[in-house]
Amino acid sequence: MVLLSAVIGIQGCYFFLLFPALSFESQDLSALINLLVVDISFLIGIVLGFIIWDSSIFNKWNIPDSKTIALVFLIAIVVFIIYPAGNPFYFINSLMDHKLDFFEFREPSFHTKSQIYFYIKGIVIGPILEELFYRKMILSKLMENHTAVFSIFISSILFSLGHLDFQNFIQLFFIGLIYGFVYYKSNSVLSSILLHSLVNFLIGFTANVVVNLDDANYSYLIIFIICFMVLFWALKKMNPSKTTIQIR
Repeated sequence: MVLLSAVIGIQGCYFFLLFPALSFESQDLSALINLLVVDISFLIGIVLGFIIWDSSIFNKWNIPDSKTIALVFLIAIVVFIIYPAGNPFYFINSLMDHKLDFFEFREPSFHTKSQIYFYIKGIVIGPILEELFYRKMILSKLMENHTAVFSIFISSILFSLGHLDFQNFIQLFFIGLIYGFVYYKSNSVLSSILLHSLVNFLIGFTANVVVNLDDANYSYLIIFIICFMVLFWALKKMNPSKTTIQIR
């Protein structure tokens, strides 16, 4: 309840701070302030966690080895491909209609300040703040008193709720599970930050396309199945980081 109250309180701060931005005539400025306020709200949450809980969770930083980094890159590619399957209800309905969501590469738009910051936020700032908040802080505290599976499950729900995107709640929960398991298996928040950043980078430079699953295109479905197998294999092969930097 304390963790849930913290997340709700931070997002309440987000709405409180965002409200003045709605009065700006410039849509670009309003969008930019919107993005900044979200990042500030997470930063406040991290600082509050540091003060209220135990600052020692930020004293130890485990460095992933080369094998873990390679597995993170592999998982990022796999997660990016199977992301549409993160919502099983939509995925199954699509299959019943002989359709499947896939992707195509597109050129990103950098015409406004908010668009530029959106990509910086998605690839750098967002992954750092969100992984520190949901994995390094909340997941770590949950695992002190609960099993890893239960803790990852709860932190993933909070991760999805914190995005305030209820239309994509299941997909965000699904991807939160993967970030959580990578953090747990590697014992390093740097691994989940890297994974989060890579996934956002790939999503940011692509667009969804609907593929018709006729006899010639069932190879797409086979790709999905292989990717799920590779994901489970990579998570199983990931080992805890052995190199630690202690900050006092």
